Amino acid sequence: MLIILQHEIQRLRQAPSAWIILAAGQFILAWSYLARLETWLAKQHQAEIMTSRFGVTDFVLVPQFLLALVFISFTLPFLCAQSFAGERQQRTWPLLASSPLPLHTLIAGKFAALFCFCSLFLLMIILMALSIYWHTDLDHGQLISNSLLFLFMCSALIAVGLFVSTFFNNVTPAAISTLLIFVLLFNTHWLLI
Repeated sequence: MLIILQHEIQRLRQAPSAWIILAAGQFILAWSYLARLETWLAKQHQAEIMTSRFGVTDFVLVPQFLLALVFISFTLPFLCAQSFAGERQQRTWPLLASSPLPLHTLIAGKFAALFCFCSLFLLMIILMALSIYWHTDLDHGQLISNSLLFLFMCSALIAVGLFVSTFFNNVTPAAISTLLIFVLLFNTHWLLI
């Protein structure tokens, strides 16, 4: 599995799309973070901050997790589609499937590489939280629970993306199908209302 993991991470490092996704994600998260922090600091000088039950963790950092998850859900289908549909499109799948590694090892290696990629977004949010750690009272329990929820949601999205990618021989229909499934999954909460 480590060989497949190293191969997939190397492939992600060489792909310009992965770097573009990371740069765009960092820009969007940093812009949102600074805008929310500026709003929080403006409210801190007003009297309404004393009566508010929301702290800096609720107002600044928790929306970052949601924003990162939405961003990942719109970009991850294109990376997941490269896993199996991309291998078939480039005609490298027969060579990979004929290797002595079992199929579950190939899947686990591809899953772990995409999970490491998604963990970079969590690292960005944690570094943003550390930048205000000494100056505010952060809710550590809420940060840990949001971090775990973020990782669980990323792992579920990766699993769905890899599953859909196995049905296609081309990257484009695999990415579009995965994106449609992600949009349907994000809109299922309206069914509960």
